[in-house]
Amino acid sequence: MLPAVYDDGGYSGGNIERPGLTRLLEDVDAGLVDTIVVYKIDRLTRSLADFARIVDRLDKAQAWLSLRRRQDPSGPGPRDCRPPSSPSPGPGRSRQCAG
Repeated sequence: MLPAVYDDGGYSGGNIERPGLTRLLEDVDAGLVDTIVVYKIDRLTRSLADFARIVDRLDKAQAWLSLRRRQDPSGPGPRDCRPPSSPSPGPGRSRQCAG
């Protein structure tokens, strides 16, 4: 599967009623997306409650959320995030944010 870009330029991360996020979550539900990569959580949502809802939706679809920070060779690499209650993610993937 090729990566797609879901962009909500001009929309606030404080609101989850955004066209790009809506399309992304619909594609997750349809099984078209199995990994979401964001460089900062606040680009996805700024609300902890909304983040929990999104993660719950990703869990139901068995999709991953990966956080990417600016590439700094002296710092940590990408982080794969899943709630600790999730089933084992498989070899080479972490359960909780690890850096």
